[in-house]
Amino acid sequence: MSASTISIARDLFKMFWNEERDAEVRAFAKAPMFRPMEYILQTVIPEIVEAVFFCTIIYVFSFYFVDHLAPKGLNQLKRNKLCYQITNFFANLLLGTAGFYYNAQLNESPTPQELVQKEGMHFFASFQLGYQFWAIPVGLLFVKEDPLMILHHVAVIFAASTMVFFTNGMRYWAPFVLGCVEICSVPLAVMNAFKDNQDWIKKYPEYYLYVRTAFALIFIHVRVWMFIPRNCMQMYDHVMTWSNSDNTVYQIYSFLVFFSSLFLTFLQVKWGYLIVRGFVKMYADLLVGNKRMKAKTA
Repeated sequence: MSASTISIARDLFKMFWNEERDAEVRAFAKAPMFRPMEYILQTVIPEIVEAVFFCTIIYVFSFYFVDHLAPKGLNQLKRNKLCYQITNFFANLLLGTAGFYYNAQLNESPTPQELVQKEGMHFFASFQLGYQFWAIPVGLLFVKEDPLMILHHVAVIFAASTMVFFTNGMRYWAPFVLGCVEICSVPLAVMNAFKDNQDWIKKYPEYYLYVRTAFALIFIHVRVWMFIPRNCMQMYDHVMTWSNSDNTVYQIYSFLVFFSSLFLTFLQVKWGYLIVRGFVKMYADLLVGNKRMKAKTA
């Protein structure tokens, strides 16, 4: 069973004064930069291709669902967006559920070597890379996705690449930071479908309220409360390894990975703030509306 968020935050606090542990982690900088090339070519690359294929198949078949079951009159852009959101829903449902399952199997008291050089668990990074490689061209060409989300996709590519290609890949954290966090995107896909089709909100206001509430609660708990201390611990060990390496290429690329992780953490905090603000406003408006309704009927 994996460690709790509180114990991880406590361990993170202790790490800053643990010179013995820091010395052990710094020693991992001497390890080869890449995992065995045979393993990358025979296992990792095929997994990335399979993820791209998986997303493409869902996206293509989603048009059949949209054309037969969705309300009529959707223009091509809305059809593309809805199919994109359906693909996001299933891809993130797979990552999220698998993430919680494998995260629960992790050693509760991992050694520094297990945290930095653990083998296995790279499926999450492989799938994330495949998904991002699929999402960027589809988002740009067919969906007109927000530039900030395109940057998010690029940042995830940098962050996930270390887990599949590097010896010091921090794969212990993969089930959570690349798996569990995506469970938030399941209600988000549904919520975005509502936002892109305003008549759905008018027709099913209670369902939209439930989805927004579920998304807000899950996001704050998983992507802020649980994610930030885990990602900070991962980033700390990541910096301790590459900053002590003699390989300049490794240092430069790892700095880009570190910057990407900072960017992703910043996005979680920013989005968390906006979600809380919107959540409070939504229920405040609902409360005011109910009071006005009662005043009229009194």
